[in-house]
Amino acid sequence: MAMAKIADVLGGVRAINDTHRVTTFELIFDLVFVFAVTQVTAFMSHEHDAIGLVRGLLILALLWWAWCAFAWLGQQARADTGVVQVAMTVAMVAIFIVALAIPEAWQDAPGGLNGPLTLATAYVLVKFSHVAGYWIAAGADTALRRQLLITLAPWSLGSSLLLIGSTVGGSTQTIM
Repeated sequence: MAMAKIADVLGGVRAINDTHRVTTFELIFDLVFVFAVTQVTAFMSHEHDAIGLVRGLLILALLWWAWCAFAWLGQQARADTGVVQVAMTVAMVAIFIVALAIPEAWQDAPGGLNGPLTLATAYVLVKFSHVAGYWIAAGADTALRRQLLITLAPWSLGSSLLLIGSTVGGSTQTIM
């Protein structure tokens, strides 16, 4: 009941149909991910060993999983209206923060926020906005909500390991 009221306040959810085309909002969302990928490229261009390659690929995997999750959501509901737009806007801002933190993903520079922890926290916010947006967009679809609950356990574990690894640092961070 409360979720229905939240969805009503946020403008509800509109399903897509066969005539749906990519919107400007979705293109801007994608461009934020493109910026993040260029940051990974710049990061990897400075890392010339196997560990640097693995670290770059780990960041790329995080970005890929986040992008795929929102692409999946965008195939279910219009991305430029209601709760889905709110979730994607939150994710867009968080991915931009992730992208800015990529150069300090493993080695925090002096001053400012802690790079690894900023990246991990912003990434967790991306995943949270996806799950929350999808949950609200699911409405009364109990099968979809059940699937979201099933994915919540591995998502929570992965997010916890990411946050712990960013706090501990060093090679432990790469392993976690």
